[in-house]
Amino acid sequence: MNKEAQELHYIYTLQDKERQERLREYLCNELPPQDTYPKIGIQAQIEKAFFQALNYLREYHLERSKEGETITELVRACFDVARKHGIATGEISSQLLVRALESSTVDFKAMETQKKRKENTRELILEIALRTFSEKGYHSTTMDTIAKKAGLGKGTLYRYFRNKEKLFSELIEFHLEELEAKINSVFSEEDDVLTIIAKYLKAYFRFFDKNREFYKILIQEHREFGGEVRELYIRRVLRRVPTLKKKIYEATKHGVLKDIDFLTVFYGVMGFVDGVMQKWVARDCSYPLIDEIPTVLETIFYGFVEAKQYHGPVLKQAIAENVSHWS
Repeated sequence: MNKEAQELHYIYTLQDKERQERLREYLCNELPPQDTYPKIGIQAQIEKAFFQALNYLREYHLERSKEGETITELVRACFDVARKHGIATGEISSQLLVRALESSTVDFKAMETQKKRKENTRELILEIALRTFSEKGYHSTTMDTIAKKAGLGKGTLYRYFRNKEKLFSELIEFHLEELEAKINSVFSEEDDVLTIIAKYLKAYFRFFDKNREFYKILIQEHREFGGEVRELYIRRVLRRVPTLKKKIYEATKHGVLKDIDFLTVFYGVMGFVDGVMQKWVARDCSYPLIDEIPTVLETIFYGFVEAKQYHGPVLKQAIAENVSHWS
């Protein structure tokens, strides 16, 4: 990484206001005093610095990042610097547009190769990070450790992930996107509600059977991250609520399901499923998680009380006591 790229890398690790200020300073770095240099020369220097920053953003795919590292922000900083040096916005914007169009002819094959190489490197980092977080835990894992295990320089690692927190959050997001895709693939409007639930649970268990290290991370880091991750996952799953609710309404209408609150049942089922999976982890994942499916479906659909006891005096008394207690 050359000197300019190092400086830009540092700038884009800063928070909004400080980043914008340092970005303007970067664009002014090599500018001579206004009274000793022609205005056209000053404009050329500003444009040179602008395109160095633009190329950096493009190389590391930061043009549209969530943190605000955008081309729009860079253009705004460029205009601020130009105005400060007596250059009209219209003058510099037209030149930037011309140069951008002139540089738009690229080797698409080379670009695709470079993009693929970066995607492979990113996936390697995520794979090593998953294994390391699972083995050592979040707090005991360092970026140095991940870089060494991946066979990468520390600087390379920081090009992809600015810090450990960012790496961890993107690791979680990456796997949740995969899980969501697996679940979405089993939904069908033609299936009845019980089939949908059974398919969903099978997809859920199969995913974690193949991603045991990911679930171990969720268990290990539950105190600090578990609640956030769980809510993120549940929000993804609940995107299917309209479809499920429609199916549940139809099933309730035809006497297949009881008329009870959907979200209460949903959270209850998820809690039960998590308990089953935690037992699996406690036993060191020594058996296929999918083996639990028959018991889970039996319990969810039919409960665990024998039919002869269902209408017996014990249950009736317990219900009566609870109603009396809460009334």
